[in-house]
Amino acid sequence: MAGTAGSATPIKLGKNPIFRLPGGVVARIARLGQQDAADRELREVLTRRTAAKAAP
Repeated sequence: MAGTAGSATPIKLGKNPIFRLPGGVVARIARLGQQDAADRELREVLTRRTAAKAAP
């Protein structure tokens, strides 16, 4: 895997952390079988970030 541990920026830490990786990639670390929850959580995070950028 290319890059270093220092190249990931935490977006949300906790039980299922979310990181921003180089190139704008967003990654969520979770247990096997959690795909639906991961999709939902990433959509929520990205929606909040988009709304925050658009706010005056």
